[in-house]
Amino acid sequence: MVRTITLICGGSGIIALILSAFTFMMKPKIGYVNNSIVLSEYYAVKESEGILEGKIKELEDEQLRLEKDIDASIKAYQINYPGLDKIARIKEETRIKQLQQGYFKLKEENEQKIQEEDQKLTAAVLVKINSFMENYGKENGFDVIIGVTEMGNVLYANEAMDITDLIVKEINIEYQGGK
Repeated sequence: MVRTITLICGGSGIIALILSAFTFMMKPKIGYVNNSIVLSEYYAVKESEGILEGKIKELEDEQLRLEKDIDASIKAYQINYPGLDKIARIKEETRIKQLQQGYFKLKEENEQKIQEEDQKLTAAVLVKINSFMENYGKENGFDVIIGVTEMGNVLYANEAMDITDLIVKEINIEYQGGK
């Protein structure tokens, strides 16, 4: 019986040794993605940029209308200046200054709106990319997918590990299908 236990223990030790060697010999599946390329070629990014540009145009048009109103008020004031008494001049100058202050306030508010919209759109795109990358990695048996940036967080990687083109293709297919 002692001999049987020794054989069983010895047999399980051999199996553990074989499994350890097999695990050690297995190489993890690693890929890397150039983040800049994904961001420049992902359709959702391009769509977000279009949305932001539309919002910027809308806000700039609003500012331009107010700017034209101010210019028209200044021109009218300059034309009518000789015929205005002191009280009328002060009233008109005060009105023009209020319009100018309103313009600068509107400009600041619009810059804030643009910044907030940009952050919101960027966050939404990054959530989509991160979710896609996680699913892609799991579905394709990757142990690690590294995002490469222009800041040089990966100093060298074999080009055979570059899956950027595959990711761009697949993420755009998914995006178009999900629209």
